[in-house]
Amino acid sequence: MRNNPDTPVLVTTPGAGSVASVLQANVDTMEALINLNITALTRLTYAAAQLAEALFDRAHQDDLRGRFELAAR
Repeated sequence: MRNNPDTPVLVTTPGAGSVASVLQANVDTMEALINLNITALTRLTYAAAQLAEALFDRAHQDDLRGRFELAAR
């Protein structure tokens, strides 16, 4: 996303899970899955926010440039 500002929308459902019951699951494995799921979502959200900010800045600059061009005529 960071390198392709033409990405219009990101729809994702990152994550992994376990089919073991809580009592049968390995607590270290469950903690690793939780860390993976939170990290993936956080990094994707951060990348999307940076892209949105860049697109907003570009649109705002284009709008200002157009206003100045109209005023100069």
